Parts: sequence; C-alpha cells; structure tokens
Amino acid sequence: MNVKLNFVAGDLDAGANALLFNAARYSGSAWTTSTNVVAQTDYLQVNGLAGLGTFQIGEPYNAIIWTGTVSSDWNTTGNWLQNRIPTFADNVVISNVANQPVLSVGANGACVDLTMNSGTTVTIGAGESLEVNGNIIANGLGISGAGTLEIKGSSAALSGGNALFNITTNIQSGATFTLTGASSAEFQKDLNVNGFFIPGSKAVSFSGTQNSTLNSAAEVEFGPLTINKTSNTDALILNSDIQVNGSLTLSSGDLNLGTRTADLGTTGTLVGESSLNKVFGTTGVIQAQRNLNAPASVNVAGLGAEISAPDDLGLTTIIRGTEQKSYNAAYGINRYYEIHPTNNSGLNATLVFNYFDDELATPLGTITESTLDLWRFDGADWTRQFATLNTGTKKLTKTAIPQFSVWTAGYSSNTPLPISLLDFDAVCQESDSISVTWTTASEIQNKLFVIEQSENALNWTPIGEQAGAVNSNAVIRYERTLMPRYKGASYLRLKQIDLNGQVKTFDPIFLNCTKALENNFSMSPNPANDFTEITFTAEAEGQVVLSVYSISGQLLKQQTANFRKGYSTVRIEMSELPAGVYYMNLNSSNGMQFNGNRTLLKR
Repeated sequence: MNVKLNFVAGDLDAGANALLFNAARYSGSAWTTSTNVVAQTDYLQVNGLAGLGTFQIGEPYNAIIWTGTVSSDWNTTGNWLQNRIPTFADNVVISNVANQPVLSVGANGACVDLTMNSGTTVTIGAGESLEVNGNIIANGLGISGAGTLEIKGSSAALSGGNALFNITTNIQSGATFTLTGASSAEFQKDLNVNGFFIPGSKAVSFSGTQNSTLNSAAEVEFGPLTINKTSNTDALILNSDIQVNGSLTLSSGDLNLGTRTADLGTTGTLVGESSLNKVFGTTGVIQAQRNLNAPASVNVAGLGAEISAPDDLGLTTIIRGTEQKSYNAAYGINRYYEIHPTNNSGLNATLVFNYFDDELATPLGTITESTLDLWRFDGADWTRQFATLNTGTKKLTKTAIPQFSVWTAGYSSNTPLPISLLDFDAVCQESDSISVTWTTASEIQNKLFVIEQSENALNWTPIGEQAGAVNSNAVIRYERTLMPRYKGASYLRLKQIDLNGQVKTFDPIFLNCTKALENNFSMSPNPANDFTEITFTAEAEGQVVLSVYSISGQLLKQQTANFRKGYSTVRIEMSELPAGVYYMNLNSSNGMQFNGNRTLLKR
C-alpha cells in the first residue's frame, strides 16, 4: 500500500528542507519509521505500507523522541519514537505531550544529549537516576524528583534557557559541565561536584523549599550567584570553597560558610544581606580585595566594614570571619574583620563596624548590646578602642585609626570565660610522638579539652582529649603525650567544651617535627622594627627557604637564601608588616632542621 502526503510551503518550519523528509506512522500501539519514501517539494510518498494510521512527517532527527503514547513510564518502549528505550549511546528529545516521562521503576535512564523542548519535564523517582553522557539543551520546565541526575560527559555543556534542577545533581569524576550561550542554572537541592562545574559568567541560583549543599572536590568559581530560597530560614551550605566574580545576592535565605571560604576577589560584591538573609558559619570566612584610594565611607565588597581614609591605602584585603574571638578574660560577637592595606601606617582612618542582633548570641553566652565596644588585636594584645555605638543602625564607629589589623566587637568590660588559658605548647619526641602542654588559671563548668591537628590550619582532626577540672580557681598544668596524625610540619590547637556543650577554640600554634640533622639559628634584633637578621650554624652548605607566618597560620612573606657550612647570616625586611607576633619557619634543601626560637615580635 502506498500513501501520498501533500503539504504546502506554509506548513513548513523556517529552513525546513522537504527533500530530506521522512515519515513515521502510528498504528495504534507503536510508532514506526518508514524506509521506502519519495520526497518532493510539496508531497511525500510512502510506499510499501502494511496499513494506515497516524502519520508525522519531517526531517530525520538523530535521537530517540519521547511521545508518551502509552503512559508516563520512561522504561516503556511504546512511549518512544523508534519504539525502543534509549541507551547511553542515544540522544533523547522530550516532546511537549500530555504524558511527561517519569523514571520510577525498572532500569536507570541514560542518554547522550538531553533536549527538553518548551514546557517539558523529566521526573526521577527515589532510588533512580538519569545518566547524561553529553549535553543538556534546556528549554523546558526542568528535571525534578527524589532520585539523582548524573552528569558524566567529559565536555558536557548546558545551553538553551534557564535549567531548573529540582533534584540532587552529581557531576561525576572526570566530567566537566559548562554553562554556555544564554543558559542559566537553578538548583533546588544539593549539587555535588566530583569533576568540574564551570558557570563562567552565566547566572547560577539556589532556590527551593529546603537547604542546598554545595559539595566539591575543588573550589567552584561563579560569575553571579543568587540565593533565593522560598523561606529565608533555608540556606546554601558550603562544603567547598567558592569564588564569586559577580554579585553574590541574598534574595531570600542565608549563605552558611561552615568552615569554608567565599572569595569575592577584586570584582565580586555581597548584595542584599540583612538580619533575615545573611552570611554566617563556624570558622568560615568571606573575603575580598579592593584598591582603596582615599576611600570615603566605602563598604568594601558589601562585607559590612566601611572604611574612610584621607590617603591611599592601596590594594586592601578584607576578611570577615564568623568565629568568635576572645580577649583578655572576655569575648566578642560572632563576627570579626581582618583588614590588611598595602599602606598601613599613619592612616588617620575611620572604621564603621556593622553587625546583626543574632551575632550577639555566641557560643560563650549572649552579649548585652549596650555593652558593645570595638577591640583591636595588634598581633600580641587585644585593646579596647572606645568606639561610638549606635544600637539603632547596628554600627560601631572608630575614628583616628593609625593602623589596621584584626577587629571584633564585644563586651566593653570583662566577663569570665569558662577557662582562663595561660599557655599552650607542644614539643616533638624521639618516638615520633608529641608532648602537648597547657596551663589554666581558672575553670568554670569545664568538661573537656580536645587537641586538634592540621596540615594547613584550615582542616582540623582531633588527636587527643583530656578531661577538664569542671570548676577550679587554682593554676592547673596539663600534659598529654600523643601520636600525631601528620608527621613533620603541622599546626595544633586546643578546643574547650563546657558542661552545656558550648565550645571555645583557641588560636593555633605551629610545630615542625621533621627529622633531620640538628643545626641552630637565632634572630636579632627580636623584638624587631624594620628588619631582623637570622644567623645559622649549619653542618653543610645548602639553600634555605625562610617563611614568615601570622599567628593564625597565614603565610605573609617568603625568602630564599644560600648558606655555607658553619656560620651564615640572612637579613629579612619587616618594615612592610604591621606590629605584632609572627612565626618564622626554615626549610633547607638538604633536609636539615634548624633549632631555635621561632617567635618574632615586630614593634
């Protein structure tokens, strides 16, 4: 049986080539594609038919096309044009038909490219997944469900319009998912990046009715990033570092840094933060860099530190932390700033320190707002600044600042802490163990000490515990011999937990247990003003890398020098560093360890 299917030019889509047309016939149970056709400019003749039915004509498409003829079940052959279920080797096109595909039973779904036409959806049920080995062309309503979307393509791209992922999305190891063209991505659940996610300058948002977690093996770099949750009690939770080069907009919901870093670089800006939609965390930070040339009330990158100065500060780094600081025998709110200008002396600057009410509720107790003042850490001591407090605008203002460093807001008078820590130290032992010691002057409801170790002063691992004295007004000396998790150079810190579960974390110390030949060094002058000289006694000649760290473990300066057998002297300039306490670390090319006092006081 032969059928002639006529059409006119007005029936065709723009650019359609009628000479390439083929036909598909629906017999009542399945679609089949014809193999014996004659295509002309105004008709298509289909030859050798076994029967009649419903015909669809057009240019062949290299894909399995969803028709939803039988049901919504992805794994039913009759729902697909070509009458077979797509595999990882097939492109898939989702058509806008009454029955939209649902993966809920049977095998997981798979395809190469996934094209979603306007108005279409794909639903993936619990325990099911859809593996996309190629690109996603998103013009539809999105992919949703309790299952997972697995992106596996080594050079996969998102194109089309806005792609809505109301589903846990996994970018697998070895995969790269790049946003291209006019595309944007909206995630309503978790995004797990084991490969690479490259938004570029395209918009990315996290929305929906629940928290979303970003997990990534590497830092994720965004252009504009928006948090727009249905409820402002939900958040984007970071389990990886991010960089935002555009606007980081908090429309509804929070950014929970946890222990991670959100870096706004030189172009990113925090927008829309309020007491309802804010940035918070445990030990995480949000930071930015800006060139400040005679700034006048500049809220740097929207981080809440407003700076004014009559002169140029140059490239200035602003770090806003969420960890509570303690000073003397009192404590601050859940916010601090590190401000590091290139030009940092004789400033006569003004700082306006912004805060939110809920930052007064700290792990160590709630601070009465009327008692707030600014405190500055100069590298050795915290000093009260006698700032002007405005509880209506939630601002503390300090004028005539000669030099910036670390700032927090807290009690204007001392309030007892759970413990008063006098010292904390560690010494390497011959048996590869370390001896950790600390002393308290008093303890109030102190339950437990935890000793933690880190390779980078960012990620911490517990290596030992010690019961506290609960309540004590006497000086108590503690000592524990522990096996470190990390050999060689590392950081140690002490964490204190009271009977109510409140936690206080103290500043870290640096320890180098690298086994090598014993050699000596000394620093003079110490305290230093503009420079210090390091003198070595070495058993052999070699090359040494001298590193200067802040008390928080940040590398500030590094210098390489050659030394000879016997005595050598190297001069290190310190004039560009602010007054404070620094740690000196020496590593030699031939493995020698230099023993001596590593603490340097800069005046």
